[in-house]
Amino acid sequence: MKRLYSTILRSLLLIIGLIIISMVTFIVIISVNDFQPEDKIKLEISNKSEIKLVGDTVSVLSWNMGYSGLGKDMDFFYDGGSQVRASRELSSEYLNENLLELEEFSDIDFLLLQEVDFDSKRSYGIDQLIAISDRLQDHEFSKALNYKVSFVPVPPSKPMGKVNAGLVNLSKYTSKESVRFAYPNIASWPDKLFLLDRCFMLNRYSFKNKELVVINTHNSYYVKEDSLRMIELNILKKVAEEEFAKGHFVMIGGDWNMNPPVSKADLQLDETLFQEDVSHIPNDFMEDWNWTYDSKIPTNRTLDHPLGKQTRYAYIDYFVTSPNIQVIDIESIDLGFENSDHNPVKFVLTFNVGK
Repeated sequence: MKRLYSTILRSLLLIIGLIIISMVTFIVIISVNDFQPEDKIKLEISNKSEIKLVGDTVSVLSWNMGYSGLGKDMDFFYDGGSQVRASRELSSEYLNENLLELEEFSDIDFLLLQEVDFDSKRSYGIDQLIAISDRLQDHEFSKALNYKVSFVPVPPSKPMGKVNAGLVNLSKYTSKESVRFAYPNIASWPDKLFLLDRCFMLNRYSFKNKELVVINTHNSYYVKEDSLRMIELNILKKVAEEEFAKGHFVMIGGDWNMNPPVSKADLQLDETLFQEDVSHIPNDFMEDWNWTYDSKIPTNRTLDHPLGKQTRYAYIDYFVTSPNIQVIDIESIDLGFENSDHNPVKFVLTFNVGK
């Protein structure tokens, strides 16, 4: 009997040892192959436009498309839900509906997109940028990776697997360059091996002996400490203010994952419907710039449940512009969170050339 117990114990120890060795090997492989982009990367511009920016008024749209996988029927395990990805049929439906919406936005001058999948298991390996560019053939485009992981091992019962996704800038006008600026990876180890490598994209356009600088940002969400979030915001601020100091026009849009620098009372939503864990950008941050948001329609919903009575909302998609830009109109387009967990936001601006 003792020999039997000894054999069982050795077998259990062997199994445990193999599991530990496998886990350590996996972490080492992921660490060695971790996506570690340089702080500044020049990006390729495709479908290059020949049209120069000359008009005094332009339109801009920012939309986190949620990789067309987070429609009304979905929750998400990272946010307290249980689902990892939509079914193939539902994912296809979400994508097709979002593409139809983008066709409706084809007259917009600049489109800033976040969470576009280029080759991910969660969206069945579809390169969504190809589908998007096919619908917006009058726009040149560039992309910046911010989520590149060969295998995300959670949840263990149904791992998310390969992710290859990022930001996309599209424009009717010819840009001088497109650049990826890295945010520091502020998540702790080993979480940072499997989360996004946050960044912002900067495109510049010649305009009346100056430049229009268009920035697309997607800031951290799963890091909840505001002091760490400020590290990202201050990097963005430094670049933006340097461009403005040169006399350029600067416009920043995207998914900030924070409410704008106003109080809840300034946002037209029943207080009981606010996402409680979403903070606000400090009131004194870039206070001389123009923070532009639609207070009537929230832009984001919670993902701990499918869309319903338990859903809570936030205003985390908006714009900020340099003092030499004048805001004409801002509108959050209410799509009812049917095919994404975000609503797009449309912005119209003009330039104070003499300022």
